[in-house]
Amino acid sequence: AGAALLARRAAHATALWSLVAFWTMHQLARLCLFAGVVNPATRFLPDRLQYLSRYFGPTENSALLVAVAVALALLTARLVSDAVREPRVAVRERHALLAVLSGLATLEHVLLATTFTVPLWELFL
Repeated sequence: AGAALLARRAAHATALWSLVAFWTMHQLARLCLFAGVVNPATRFLPDRLQYLSRYFGPTENSALLVAVAVALALLTARLVSDAVREPRVAVRERHALLAVLSGLATLEHVLLATTFTVPLWELFL
């Protein structure tokens, strides 16, 4: 709130919109986690501790996660379209920055919804 208060009177609204985008996308990720996301870490449990997997969350992702990922993808497409068509440089850069932020948030939500059978670090070995 303090950073938003400081950025509200800036010459360009890019800082304020970036802050609002970061905060909103973080809250959406937290809300999706609260609604229910499959935890792939249960496969690391030994057989004798498999009963603990019921405390790791639901067995399937919530519909909210899919809805948020689709909405963020649509927002990214809209911001890219606006950035391409905008004649003013400052506004074009703002839209491009927000498109990158929302694209990364979309990727985050898609990776959150994906259950991997191989740990990610093994892909790079």
